[in-house]
Amino acid sequence: MLASRHFIVIIWAVIFVTLSKGVQSGIEKVSKLAMPLLIGLFLVITFRGLSLEGASLGLNHFFTPDCRTKECNR
Repeated sequence: MLASRHFIVIIWAVIFVTLSKGVQSGIEKVSKLAMPLLIGLFLVITFRGLSLEGASLGLNHFFTPDCRTKECNR
């Protein structure tokens, strides 16, 4: 519980420092770093999920329509 409180305090400190520097020198610099990291993390998670055992079965189930439902008969 104590570790989570420290984490919250650190996050709030980062937010405060970022906002106190303004839009161009604070938020813009953070977003220039955060967006590529977010895209990279998305790609890593996607490729990791596709490399797991049974991924092809899951994708097949996801992309195969089930025409027993009401929405498919329109």
